[in-house]
Amino acid sequence: MANSKAYLLPKVYVEVYGGKQLSECIALVNEHVLKCKQLKDLGESVRLFEKIMYDKALNEVFDIQNNVIKKSFIVNTVNGRYILVEKGLKPYVYDVRGVRVHLLVSEGDEVKPRERIAYILTRKHETRVLKSDVEGVVVLVGYLLGEPVDHYVVLVLGRDYVKYLKPKH
Repeated sequence: MANSKAYLLPKVYVEVYGGKQLSECIALVNEHVLKCKQLKDLGESVRLFEKIMYDKALNEVFDIQNNVIKKSFIVNTVNGRYILVEKGLKPYVYDVRGVRVHLLVSEGDEVKPRERIAYILTRKHETRVLKSDVEGVVVLVGYLLGEPVDHYVVLVLGRDYVKYLKPKH
């Protein structure tokens, strides 16, 4: 197996509607991301996204039964990129579970067919390799708590369905 390293968590923001008070948020204005404290009379075309806890992101944005993104969200990757994912899209889903799982991808990584996504240690102490079936961008990696084994869900969307945003300073 490759050298283990700590998985760095991105920030995930979910689109919100209405006038509720937001704790930590960003705004989307003409494909630019602004911190909410930078907002000044930008009009009706502003979309607001509130930060959510990373461990709740998968359940908050993805309908696992129907395999569809149920809420638009923005991921601020650990390398500083912002990725917009719109609701209604159907991602390719990798259900990754094993006694030990070592992920080789994180949010914002582009994958190609046959590219390695994870190493999986089975109960028989065999190492399996999970490879991508599709070309696309990893938009979310969720960890399912409370299971007897490591259990991740990796969501991948085609490059044409992912929008990279620019931070506005």
